[in-house]
Amino acid sequence: MQRLARIACLPLGRRFASYPGSFFYSGAVEQLCSAAIPLLFVLNNKLAASTPAVKAKVKAALSKSVDRILWKHWDPIGVNDSPAARNEYSNYVPGMVCLLQDGADAVKLAQHLHSLERVSIGIETNPEHRSFVAQQLFDEYRKLSKNSMP
Repeated sequence: MQRLARIACLPLGRRFASYPGSFFYSGAVEQLCSAAIPLLFVLNNKLAASTPAVKAKVKAALSKSVDRILWKHWDPIGVNDSPAARNEYSNYVPGMVCLLQDGADAVKLAQHLHSLERVSIGIETNPEHRSFVAQQLFDEYRKLSKNSMP
């Protein structure tokens, strides 16, 4: 392990004459480092995209999109033609956003919509409609997540 640590500290491109015939003498360190540098670049970009400011922007955009989808497409009580009822489903947005950010798939989202219909609203839509809305929510989350990456 000490030999590996000592070799890793040497500049790239230097041949290791002190270890002729060894694994490291063949240029494997250069190959290892050339493979690791792009990986570090990708990890750095992912970390930059996960800063609190970026997360807050994604969450705000996601909340707005979820609210729009619930209003325009889900609308289990059929009030989306009345501007006065525009905030009817806004209370359900934070829960949906949390589910999406926690990695819920379209099936879990549809189950949650069904639970909201049954428990909170008292009116159930058909399962195909719930699945359609859940898939729209999931697709919107993936789109926003992808667009937030540098």
